[in-house]
Amino acid sequence: MFASRPAAPGTLAGFAVVTDRFVGLLGSDSDAGVAVELYRLLEEPTTRLSDVLDVFASVGAMRAFALVEVRDPARRVLHVAVCGDVAVELPGVDTPSAAEPGAIWFDGEVRGVESLLLRVGVPDPRSSVALPIRRGVVAAAEVRFDEEHDAPSTLRAEDGVRLSTQSIELPRAAEADAVGTAAPDPAASGAGAPSPSWLLRLPDGGELEPRSRLVFGRRPWRTDPEETATGYVLAPSPRREISSVHLEVAPNGAELHARDLGSTNGTLVESPGRAPRLLRDGRSTMLAEGDVLDLGEGFRVHVGRGG
Repeated sequence: MFASRPAAPGTLAGFAVVTDRFVGLLGSDSDAGVAVELYRLLEEPTTRLSDVLDVFASVGAMRAFALVEVRDPARRVLHVAVCGDVAVELPGVDTPSAAEPGAIWFDGEVRGVESLLLRVGVPDPRSSVALPIRRGVVAAAEVRFDEEHDAPSTLRAEDGVRLSTQSIELPRAAEADAVGTAAPDPAASGAGAPSPSWLLRLPDGGELEPRSRLVFGRRPWRTDPEETATGYVLAPSPRREISSVHLEVAPNGAELHARDLGSTNGTLVESPGRAPRLLRDGRSTMLAEGDVLDLGEGFRVHVGRGG
């Protein structure tokens, strides 16, 4: 998650803009209207940082800004562009000093970034705690990546108040097929075994060979950098109909199975000669050649066989 700090009293602040894939800081020469328009542009699922730079260039003089596109959150691969009097700190990455005002002085991809800090003006020295921001627009002098806000918070007993926790048992979602057949037992059937004969065709025409687990969703980012066996497929969803982590497709021996990952709206499974069925509530189903997985908003995955 990202965190921001306000500007010191009597100084001009910029605007921190955060979306699923971007974080940016506009200088004090931008107003709230510009920040809102930038946020709307960055919210579009097809927007790339280069598109934003083209828009900025087309409207005349560049404003002071720093924009970061997160291309691979697990490997910390970022595309960074900086213009004007905005400070950028990327420990371990060699970036040049700011050039003349109004000129882009850095535009490129950086890898292995350990931390990120964007600053314009003077942060309020009284604000020692950075406020978390997951998405949106806020007046700020500083925005940074903050791993502390990704970790669970810790409550402490103060002023004689005793805090305690109590474990509860939550019922598991029935691991059954959407039409009532029992889900396969991964331990008994050798889940994760390569199945190179399966082929998934994506809406953009791309094809995937599900040799291992695939996770589809609006924000299916890898949270453990050491975990590399799972593939992650971004399903654009401007209307938020597709959940952040929506659906799993994985080989199970010679079979291919789909499993709902607690999505809000589920996945419609269409099979030739069979009524469509809704896969949700953690349920699983076995897939067959010719099936179509409809996650919503036109994101349809066709199941087929390789050559």
